[in-house]
Amino acid sequence: MNNKTLPFYNVLLGFFIKKGKKQKAKVMLDRTFSILQEKTRKPLSLLMGIFFFRLRTVVEIRKVKKGKHAHYVPFLVGPKRRVFLIVKWLKEAVEEDKRLVSYEEKLSSEILKVLANKPCVSLNKKKENIKLAVSNRSNIYYRW
Repeated sequence: MNNKTLPFYNVLLGFFIKKGKKQKAKVMLDRTFSILQEKTRKPLSLLMGIFFFRLRTVVEIRKVKKGKHAHYVPFLVGPKRRVFLIVKWLKEAVEEDKRLVSYEEKLSSEILKVLANKPCVSLNKKKENIKLAVSNRSNIYYRW
């Protein structure tokens, strides 16, 4: 896979490496991307751009302890953290999928659901994150 055509390839690859088996993760990602290209007939760079655009977020909730109490506080996130959260939500969604199909099929179906804006686990995680940030916005002064 050419890194120039897909800037997030190394990020995805790093997330899916298990026990140092980089080649196995590369094969899995390449199979996933070939499934995506077969089903959509669109360039992979465009598909991944739309995917990362749909799952982007600007806030996240962190637990802050003040005294004896713990408060959930919304924090703004930078670009690297946004990419991390997107890939984390994608991986969690694939691992929650209990269907008896290959990991590549689960990963490609989750990406396709996000691209089509259909209800899926990773979009639900994004919505839950935003909902928690809005509901806990009164705790924002605990950041300092």
